[in-house]
Amino acid sequence: MKKISLISLLFLLFISACSKAEEQHKFDEEKLINLSLDLVDEANKANAQPIYDIFDETYRRLASIEVINEFITFQLSKATDYDSIIKTTFSQSVHPLDKYPIATVAVLARFENGTMTYTFNYNELNEIIGFSMNFLLK
Repeated sequence: MKKISLISLLFLLFISACSKAEEQHKFDEEKLINLSLDLVDEANKANAQPIYDIFDETYRRLASIEVINEFITFQLSKATDYDSIIKTTFSQSVHPLDKYPIATVAVLARFENGTMTYTFNYNELNEIIGFSMNFLLK
């Protein structure tokens, strides 16, 4: 009985070792947060070019610099006088279908009349694969 239990335990350990979850890519958290803060500064100046410059190729095909400029200008039109950065958050994950690593940096900024959340999604080459801005009135 003990032999069967021991063999079963070894078998379970072997199976769990073989089915080990995919290892996540190790992003440089500090670098991506600092990059995102720089990009927020540029967005607050209604300058989309630095953001567009680091879009990955696929994202560039989906949105032109003009579209990104219009989007930033529209979001900023809701806000009055920028105040400060309230908070930054960093997370990383693996795309559920395609299994590539993704890092996300969210930056919450205070404006006189509300808050703006800037979200940047990065691939393992530190290219932007997703960008959004969302303004919330007080």
